[in-house]
Amino acid sequence: MKAATRIVLFATLFFVQALHAQQKTIKGLEALKQDNFGIALQAFRSDQLKHPFAANFGLSQYYQSSYAFELDSAFYYLNQAEILWKQQDDKQRLKDQTKLYVSDSLFALQFLKLANTQLQQAKQAASLPALANFSARFGARFEALNAQANQCRDSVAFELALQAHQSEALFLFIENYPQAKQVPAAQKLYEDYLFYEKTQAQTESVLNAFIQDYPSNPHVAEAWQQLYALTQQSATLTAYEHFVRAYPAAPQYQEAWKQIYRLFMQEYSLNRLAQFKENYPDYPHIDELNRDGELLLMTLYPWIEDGKYGYINQEGQLLIAAEYDEANSFIDGVAIVAKNQKYGLIDKKNQLVVPFIYDELFECKDQRCIARQNELLGVVSQAGRVELPLVFKDIQRLENGNLLLEDSVGFRLMASSGQWIIERAQQFEEMQHYLAEAPRDTSVLSTGNVNVVQVFQKNGKFGLKAGAVVLLQAQYEVLLPIVNQPKYFVAKYRNELQVLDEKGKKIIPAGFEWFAAAPNQVRLEEGLICLSKRGKWGLLDVTSKTVLPFEFDAIRFVAGLGFVVERLNEIGVFRAAQNFVVPIRYEQLKLFEKNYIMVSLNAKDGLLDLNGKEILPTAFQRIARFDAQTLVLYANGALCYFLEKESRILTRKS
Repeated sequence: MKAATRIVLFATLFFVQALHAQQKTIKGLEALKQDNFGIALQAFRSDQLKHPFAANFGLSQYYQSSYAFELDSAFYYLNQAEILWKQQDDKQRLKDQTKLYVSDSLFALQFLKLANTQLQQAKQAASLPALANFSARFGARFEALNAQANQCRDSVAFELALQAHQSEALFLFIENYPQAKQVPAAQKLYEDYLFYEKTQAQTESVLNAFIQDYPSNPHVAEAWQQLYALTQQSATLTAYEHFVRAYPAAPQYQEAWKQIYRLFMQEYSLNRLAQFKENYPDYPHIDELNRDGELLLMTLYPWIEDGKYGYINQEGQLLIAAEYDEANSFIDGVAIVAKNQKYGLIDKKNQLVVPFIYDELFECKDQRCIARQNELLGVVSQAGRVELPLVFKDIQRLENGNLLLEDSVGFRLMASSGQWIIERAQQFEEMQHYLAEAPRDTSVLSTGNVNVVQVFQKNGKFGLKAGAVVLLQAQYEVLLPIVNQPKYFVAKYRNELQVLDEKGKKIIPAGFEWFAAAPNQVRLEEGLICLSKRGKWGLLDVTSKTVLPFEFDAIRFVAGLGFVVERLNEIGVFRAAQNFVVPIRYEQLKLFEKNYIMVSLNAKDGLLDLNGKEILPTAFQRIARFDAQTLVLYANGALCYFLEKESRILTRKS
């Protein structure tokens, strides 16, 4: 009985305390209406432990007041009050609703008020964190307001990305806000900035990397054009060759091939065309080659019609329309023609090779023409290059093809090959004396220094002299300097080969056969000279020491590789400093790019490094470049790749 009494007393006490607590909050709300903010705050805080719902609701009203407005605090206490409100049972909720005038709709209304206020503040601040905070608080409650916040957030984020002026910032915007209406504009700007950033250096490597890494970028076509422009700036045969080999997928691939043909065929002849076909068997415009071959075999004749000149073939067909004021015969595939009192060169396809800018063109020989403009003369190649500027008063082509040039200083002499024989100006008497003394002048080593060793001719034989001192009597049938070592000479004496130094001393003993190749192309490579003896080839140094015995079927020097040595249809590579870097065992070998030697065995290809170390075995039908760091390999109809940096083969995993 006593226990029951205690329970009743405890319940009564709790009810009285709760009622008292609620009365404090009620008093606080009344004080708040009368702008007694201090009393209100004290009343709400004193209720926090005994009646947290009432206290949190009261504090939420306090922090929404004009006096103490603080949005974060107002949201916090209102949110806490709502949580406690939802946790109460219907009976307690009815009591609080009666005493505090609380309801679900009141909470919704006050949250909406706070949401509108915070959204306006976030918009004015144009702050991504503030907008994100709004969405975190109110996004789930108010979808329409959250949509406004997201639109504002997207605009702010897009503006910030624009201000960065970087592709990365735009990429992050697209990644973070994929639903933003600014994404299409951001995507375009991203691609623009990316192209600019990645290709700013305007080098071949960065342009190619951009094309490979971003194939869907709309600026890929522009990158191809810039890459091709680098080739056009160089405008050399080597540059265009590199382009077609390295970039077969380029839109300019066909155009680059045409430039290769144009440059290679500047010497427009049948022999040159045959050489082109041999050098470029994969040329894609084979019909054009066949047509050019037919043209080169044709004899074209100048034809006059209505006062103008054109050309007909052997059947009388007019192949080049009568449009020129003057026309000459075709020599070496080109003809001098005139139009509007100016002269130029055309080929047999009626393509202009040298423009109509000269007052006269004449004496076309050895792929060069003498040109006159404004009373001054120069030399122009049949490809249109100015090989000698038009600064000479007179140019005479001598019987041996050499050019005698006169300018305001004196006379000079140039070989038919375009190399200077005498570059320093001479007086007329000096030049006349030289021409009388040395009519065979292509092997002169000096441009005027009388103490330098010179080849001289007497009674059809050749010797050596330094100034007036005769080093070797004129007893040799041929005497020529070695191309890249002019202090050494190759001589033919009674069908015997000799190698002499600049003092006339024999440095290679007798017994060797005369060169099969042209003697004026003999070179000293790696300090060695290639000679034949009894039909076999070997290598000697300048001390006549045999470096490679005379037991090989062929030896030739390849720059960047070494001496390619052949025996019994097998090939290897020999270097003076390293001996055989590639053993004689392969069917074929050649340089592959700059870092490899491609070798073939049993009709399969492999790769060695430049020191002969095997990189890839001879197991592939084809090895080609895929990108800057990868080779593509074909073997037995399967495709795989070689990763150069990792030195491993990459193939599909089963």
